[in-house]
Amino acid sequence: MEGIEVIKQDGPARLGNLKRGNTDVQTPEGFYLVGSDGGARRYRVGIESDIFIEVPEMSSLTPPRAGSLGEKTVTPTLYRRGINLSPDDMFFMVEAGTGADPWEAVELVISLREEVSPNAVIMVADADLWSFPLLALAGVDLLGDSHARSSAMAGRMLFGSYSIEAGNLDRGACSCPVCRGTGFGQDPSMHNRWVMARVLSETRNRINLEEIKLMAEERSVGHPEVNAALKRTYAKYGEYLERHTTVSPGVRS
Repeated sequence: MEGIEVIKQDGPARLGNLKRGNTDVQTPEGFYLVGSDGGARRYRVGIESDIFIEVPEMSSLTPPRAGSLGEKTVTPTLYRRGINLSPDDMFFMVEAGTGADPWEAVELVISLREEVSPNAVIMVADADLWSFPLLALAGVDLLGDSHARSSAMAGRMLFGSYSIEAGNLDRGACSCPVCRGTGFGQDPSMHNRWVMARVLSETRNRINLEEIKLMAEERSVGHPEVNAALKRTYAKYGEYLERHTTVSPGVRS
């Protein structure tokens, strides 16, 4: 199968399996930059999988059609407003732009999700960590590590809903495996990648528990632009959220 097998939904948020060859990756998951060559960026899906994504420079005027460049490598269609979609496309990179308001990404994701197959994979490369639950709620399957990388380059350590300069963090405040193993605050890039993986793991757990809305609300606290985007999503796309909600039989306490 090309694309994602959806296992469970909590509204438009989806738990899924992305399968290529013998590799099986649970989604929502991250994709991590591993290199850039010939005008394209190469990402790995998950930290250890052998599924790769080749993404042309975002300024490309003609988006490539999704397809296989190898047994486990795909090239997504770059999605912007006004793109004519093909029913054969199964991998999409939403291009809201670096530094875009999270509302821009949410609208693009929802408009795309309404048009494509439920098995299609939607990716967002440039999103702040605390907007991950909101984007998962909108229907995103893969989220890029841009925030983790840019924060590390600026010497900032990410946590679930905030970041802080490594030099200003109280010693011992972080007990993650990276800080324990390499020395406190010595490797923000690996710390940030670990935190990103933890947020994605919690996102999958909260979808499984049908609590993704609650997680999105929790993570938006302290981030007015994310909170505003969440409220606008409720106001404008309430019917979309309800239409995708699975109704379970029986009474739940």
